[in-house]
Amino acid sequence: MRHQIQRIHARGGSVILKADEYYKRQSDKLRAAALSEQGRIFEEHVEGVLQAAEAGRDALDLSLENLDRDLGDRLGEAMREEGARITSRVYSRGMIEILGGKEWEFNSTDRLALHYLEDTEVCYWVGNHWGDKVSTAVKEAVAPAFTEGWTRLELIEKLKTTFADQIRRSDSYWSGLAANAVTRSRGFGITEAATQAGLTQGTIRAFLDDVTSDVCRYLNGKTILVSDMRQLRDSILSAQDPEAVKALAPWLSLEELKALVTPEGQIPVSHSLPPYHFHCRSFVVFQHAV
Repeated sequence: MRHQIQRIHARGGSVILKADEYYKRQSDKLRAAALSEQGRIFEEHVEGVLQAAEAGRDALDLSLENLDRDLGDRLGEAMREEGARITSRVYSRGMIEILGGKEWEFNSTDRLALHYLEDTEVCYWVGNHWGDKVSTAVKEAVAPAFTEGWTRLELIEKLKTTFADQIRRSDSYWSGLAANAVTRSRGFGITEAATQAGLTQGTIRAFLDDVTSDVCRYLNGKTILVSDMRQLRDSILSAQDPEAVKALAPWLSLEELKALVTPEGQIPVSHSLPPYHFHCRSFVVFQHAV
C-alpha cells in the first residue's frame, strides 16, 4: 500500500541534523535500486542478444526490442515501490525543515504531490527513456558487423564492450535521476510547509565547489517568493503529461536564464524551485527554519 503515513510528528532540530547527508543517502538508495534491477535484466538478456546477433540483423532487432521493453516497463514498475518510499520520506523531511516540531497531517495537496513524484519523477523517466538509450547504443555499435563481415568473436567482443560501457554510463544516469527525484521531492515538501507556516520568501542555496554549474552559482543567494514556488508546483502537478513539465521548468543556459530575470532581480517562476539541471544539488532555505 502506497503512502501509508497520514500523520507525522516532527521532533525538532535533531530530526534535520545533517539534512544534506540524509538527502544524499536517500538518493544513493534510489540509484542503487535502479542499478540492481538493471543488472538482473542485463544478465537475463545478454546471452540472448549475443545469439540473436549471430543469427542476423532481424533477430538482433527483435532481441533488442525485448531488452528495451524490460528496461522500460519492467524496470519502471520495479522502481515504483522503492521510489514511493524514498520520495515520501524526502517530502516529509522537507516539511520538517520548515515546520520543525509542529504536528501536521498530509492533505490532498500532499497526496497529489506524492503520487506525482512516484509516477513521474521515478517511474516515467525510468520506464520511458533508459531502455531506448541502451538498445540504440547496441544497434549502432554492431551495425558495421552486417556490412563488413565481422567474425563471430569480433561481434561477441563488441557486444560485450558495448554492454559494459552502458553499465558504466548507467551509473551516472541513475545517479542524476535519483538526485533530481530527491531534489524535486524536497522542494515540494518545503513548498507546502512554507505555505502552511505563512512564509513569503526563501533563498536559493547552491553547493559551491569545482563542479557547481554556472546556473546554480548565479542563482545562489537569490530570493524567491513562496507564491512563485507554489505556482510552479501546482502547474507541474496539473501538467497533462511529463513532457509538459520541461516547458514549465526548463533547464536553461546561464544566458537564457539571465534574459528572463527582471530588472529588479526577480527570477522567473520556472526557476523558483530546483532542479535546474541534471544532477542539480541546489535547494531552498528559510531564515527561521530549524
